Amino acid sequence: MKKSVKSDESATPQATELRRRADKNSRSLKQKAQEELDDSRASYFDLFNLAPMGYLTLNEKGLILKANLTAATLLGVLQSEVVNQPITRFILKDDQNIYHLHRKKIFEAGNPLACELRMVKKGRAPFWVHLESSIVQDKGGASLCLLVLNDITERKKAEEELGLINSILSTQQETSIDGILVVDENGKIISSNSRFVNLWGISSEIMESKSDERALQAVMDKLVDPDEFISKVKHLYETRDETSRDEIALKDGRTLDRYSAPMFGTDRRYYGRVWYFCDITERKRAEDALRESEEKYRLLLENANEAVSVQRYGTFLYANRVCGEVLGVPVSELLGSSMMEFINPDDREKATSQHLSILRGELASGRTDFRVLTRNGEERWADVNSVGIIWNGKKATLNFATDITERKRAEEALRESEEKYRSLVENINDVFYTLDGQGNITYISPVVERVTRYKVSDLIGRPFMPLIYPDDLPGLLESF
Repeated sequence: MKKSVKSDESATPQATELRRRADKNSRSLKQKAQEELDDSRASYFDLFNLAPMGYLTLNEKGLILKANLTAATLLGVLQSEVVNQPITRFILKDDQNIYHLHRKKIFEAGNPLACELRMVKKGRAPFWVHLESSIVQDKGGASLCLLVLNDITERKKAEEELGLINSILSTQQETSIDGILVVDENGKIISSNSRFVNLWGISSEIMESKSDERALQAVMDKLVDPDEFISKVKHLYETRDETSRDEIALKDGRTLDRYSAPMFGTDRRYYGRVWYFCDITERKRAEDALRESEEKYRLLLENANEAVSVQRYGTFLYANRVCGEVLGVPVSELLGSSMMEFINPDDREKATSQHLSILRGELASGRTDFRVLTRNGEERWADVNSVGIIWNGKKATLNFATDITERKRAEEALRESEEKYRSLVENINDVFYTLDGQGNITYISPVVERVTRYKVSDLIGRPFMPLIYPDDLPGLLESF
């Protein structure tokens, strides 16, 4: 027995050392495990609290059991202030029904669901969140709702701005007087307005098919030249950088203005082509009528017997054939030259005064005559009627000039003849006189003042008979 005890006593130090070492290793392992656990918890804390999304855990009554730092920041409160608060406290009143319907669906279906609603933050404007929900069970079997919150306010603002822009563009397109068709790079119709459909009379069934090819085929029988039309379309689809504008004649007599341009993004990616169609039938008719009218008046002016010109501050803007012939200058040389070159220096002030008065609006029209000098130096008289007009958007005068040289010469010859005979009459001793139909004196020679007590001025307009001695009247009357 003593020997056995001695053996146990001799083994104790070894066992003790082993136990000591085991305990030390155990403590080391536990410490290491604790440190790893602490590191894991710290990492989880960082991942949970510093995540870019807000995380909330709710019980079945909708009370918040847990919230990460991001969620608390979104809601504008401390993490401790969120716990045991109803989630509805932070949801905009107008969007409460959205949340209640979402919550009902999530608990009924048990599947993850998402919705978008507005939440509130103290002292701040409501903000939009994308809310994702899922159901989990806690250790006791109770249902918990896990929420993930993403702030989508900026996205919503961008969507609203985009929606406004789209609304403006859509309104502009639909109210445009042009028919508009937008086709993508694959020949699919992206959009069109009702004006396009009405212009071409394309059925709704074809438009709903979104097929540009079908739309093209639907209009072939309406075109005067369908081959040229389809050829141009194919060319533009193949030549993506090209813009084009032309006119299309329809069998019903209408004319459409067609404009097409490619659609490129900022990265030069080709997105398709836009087409604009405008009914210009009335404009074309008006243009044709205007051309006919212009041609008619051009022929009238070119074949007029008068010299016709348009001038602005004395410069020829237009001159007809007769104008060139009168001045002895080709019409092509007249244009751009000054009328002053062809007016007698003594008459320039008179001609210029009327022209400028009309341009200033002081006169609507005017008439004058003056002497013009032809290219070969011949002097001729012109009777000029002028009226103010608008020529190419600016004031000018339209002038009708008649060559009155022969009339002026005849008048001068008549004056010379009258002067000659007047001199003869006034220097003979006999009294000459003229009477009108009523017997009133219209002319009497000056010699009457020498043979009578009357002055010429006293006799003009007086009856002749009272001046005759009564006994001589019978013989005088017989002479008439």
